[in-house]
Amino acid sequence: MFSFNKAALPRLNTRKALIAVDLQNDFVVGDDGDDNDDSALPVSEPDGFVTRTIALAEAFRAVGDVVWVQSRFEEPRPVDAEHIIVSDEPPKPPSPPPVSRRGGRRPRPKPTEEDPEPDRDRDLSGPSDPEAFLSGDVPACVRPESPGAELAPVVKDAVRRGDPILIKTHYSAFQGTALLRRLQSHMVTEVFICGSLINVGVYATTLDAAGHGMTITLVEDCCGYRSDVRQVTAVKNLVHLTGCNVATSEGLLRDIIRPQEEKTGEKSPTEGTTEDDLQVEGAGKEKEKPDEAEDKPSDLLKSMAELRLVSSSPEDETPAIHEAIVTTSPDDQAPLPESSSSEEDEENEDDDEDEEEEEEDDDDDHQAFCEGDTHVITNVLPPSLEHDIFDRLRCQLQWQPMSHQGSPVPRLVAVQGTVSADGSAVPIYRHPADESPPLLPFSEPVLAIKAEVERHLGHPVNHALIQLYRDGSDHISEHSDKTLDIVPGSFIANLSLGAQRTMVFRTKRAAGNASRLIQRAVLPHNSLCRMGLRTNMKWLHAIRQDRRADRDKIPPELAFDGARISLTFRRIGTFLDPHQALIWGQGAKAKTRAEARPVIDGQGSEAIEMLRAFGTENHASAIDWEDLYGGGFDVLHIRSAPRFFASDDAVVNMRISLMLAELGVSHAKGRLTAGDDDLDDDDGYDKDVAVRFVDNDAPRTTVCGEMAIMLYLDSCYGGGQTASREELGRRFTHFQRALRLLDVFRSASLIEEAQDKSIPSSSSQKDALPKLLRRHLQAWNAITDSSFSSPSVSDNSSYLFLAGTTSPSLPDFALWPVLHVVVERYGLDVVLGHLDGLRRYYDAFSSRDSISTLVAKKDAGS
Repeated sequence: MFSFNKAALPRLNTRKALIAVDLQNDFVVGDDGDDNDDSALPVSEPDGFVTRTIALAEAFRAVGDVVWVQSRFEEPRPVDAEHIIVSDEPPKPPSPPPVSRRGGRRPRPKPTEEDPEPDRDRDLSGPSDPEAFLSGDVPACVRPESPGAELAPVVKDAVRRGDPILIKTHYSAFQGTALLRRLQSHMVTEVFICGSLINVGVYATTLDAAGHGMTITLVEDCCGYRSDVRQVTAVKNLVHLTGCNVATSEGLLRDIIRPQEEKTGEKSPTEGTTEDDLQVEGAGKEKEKPDEAEDKPSDLLKSMAELRLVSSSPEDETPAIHEAIVTTSPDDQAPLPESSSSEEDEENEDDDEDEEEEEEDDDDDHQAFCEGDTHVITNVLPPSLEHDIFDRLRCQLQWQPMSHQGSPVPRLVAVQGTVSADGSAVPIYRHPADESPPLLPFSEPVLAIKAEVERHLGHPVNHALIQLYRDGSDHISEHSDKTLDIVPGSFIANLSLGAQRTMVFRTKRAAGNASRLIQRAVLPHNSLCRMGLRTNMKWLHAIRQDRRADRDKIPPELAFDGARISLTFRRIGTFLDPHQALIWGQGAKAKTRAEARPVIDGQGSEAIEMLRAFGTENHASAIDWEDLYGGGFDVLHIRSAPRFFASDDAVVNMRISLMLAELGVSHAKGRLTAGDDDLDDDDGYDKDVAVRFVDNDAPRTTVCGEMAIMLYLDSCYGGGQTASREELGRRFTHFQRALRLLDVFRSASLIEEAQDKSIPSSSSQKDALPKLLRRHLQAWNAITDSSFSSPSVSDNSSYLFLAGTTSPSLPDFALWPVLHVVVERYGLDVVLGHLDGLRRYYDAFSSRDSISTLVAKKDAGS
């Protein structure tokens, strides 16, 4: 073997946990040591074990987690399928279980013919011993809803914020609970186990802990028993099977807890867990060597631990967690694979309904997340509504894709809300999506859900963003909800239906501080995450992608074929009219219906400002709402802009750019050159210029060619769809003539250039307007001369354009750029000096803002 320096190996911060099993009224006796008449199975030995457990738990929080586990009878558990000792006849100690090659974990011990379990042949209709309290047809203790199933009063008083309480329906605390997942996610590798019956709950839990590769210490004087023989047998078997340490509470206080508390530089127990807490420590630190004698059974485990583990002090990184009601499960990592037997992590939601009904109306019973204003509440919907609500929503809702920055988001969405009685006001919630699906009135099932949600919020809601996560691949990235339209002081309520997923909360990054707190909340079926706006301001939240294989997931995560529906209810203070044409309210510029302003779509300057404000809220942990949002925004859909790819022809570019500007079509710009498919006729001027327009609709409609683009814009963005037949006749007739005028100008220019080469001409002759072009301009003068509503009108606002409208239309966008290039070539007086009608038309169009902007950009060379 080659030698290596152990000190050079990196060390991972790991944690410890104290697991206290079954300290319930049915087992715990009174303080005077007499059997409690209310205890169904009183445990009085050793004297004071409950008191010592409470004292140990109080001190243990300085070095690790404290987990309280209580039993509840659900159905008979056959003794031969459970690892307990309920016989006074000492069984032959079985051989230690082999170590699995996978991660060094010990598989759970299984009985063999050479190693029969006690009472294998007993009648399974009922337990032969009362200590097998989960194995009878009729429960003798820990009955659901009975006082005996509750934690003993002295124990309940010892529970502190941050202590999870698990409900189990098997003898082992690892079966039917999320204990393993919690320990793994908290990097717990060393457990200290105690409880009311060392030969039952403690015994089964310890064996399973060994099967999961834990380092185990049995706290002997904190383990109760009713039979000396069973106590001795249990301890002997556990040491033989698991290699566990056996210690006393006094020894732990002396050797582990107090020295750890006295270490300098330790974190306060109130500090949150940060991402840095999981870092690999510097390899240069010297490790402590175990003090135990070499002949102890745990030497091998401790030798392994010496190479890989260093305990860190615990942090109350999350509030108290009632794992039994699955309010949260604060994992500090992405979900980890569970043991091969997935039923060990199954969470018994049915058992939790009654307990939740007692707690759900009292916020103090739901542990607070993040800023203390966020809670997870389970069993929100009554059974009459819950039993088929997932299937109804999945089948009935009109699910649609949604895009962000041109790409589809990984989930389907639907939007519903409260529409005013007269249909004149529709709530709108804006967030960084290109375009939100249309809001529909609340459907019957969503209305029923809304009523139950409002009971837990204390205020009405009028908007629901409903999202379908089709499987573990669907997710939502880390973000804060945008409060532009959310009424201050309200809650954001997320109801989860279907497969269980985990919501990850993470503090926003503070300036100069890379450490960020993380909290995780498990969201089971029929649970409500009620998030306050303080949490939303300081924390980001996400549903991360779950890449684990199905075999590594627990049953609640596989339920409903892995699909989840979330309904996010909000109270919105911004509204649209039914046609989505007007906007007003809290997040708009106009605050009242009477002052409502037109909606803006696209990626204009206001949309950019709104996106910038959204980005600020997503990153800043403190914002001034009035400064950020108070002025309001009238933007509705933030689509990826249409794209106009210009050509090498300046007139064609101006025609389309002018049309886009006048029609209010915000767009991005690109440039094309003439391609191989451009068509040139023999004259050299009738050219199908390489120009392209790509719209921002779902199929990204692409239109090529000048005429095609202008007709498309007129049909989709102009008045082409609503114009009268008479207007359409004028529009298309003049449009064709205007297109022809550019051909005439270029033809005349070619003739003029040819004449200049063959016959020298005077300067005055070169500046003369070609006759062919002059004749066409005179025809246009006759058309435009009749466009004034009155010959005496000089106000350009009264001008009627080519189609008889007060604003430019398709033929105007084709004509004016040609007039402009002719005027630039020959001069204004030469071209329009005697054409009064055309001069008025040219001046009326030139005064428009769109022309000023285009000409300025052209002069600037852009």
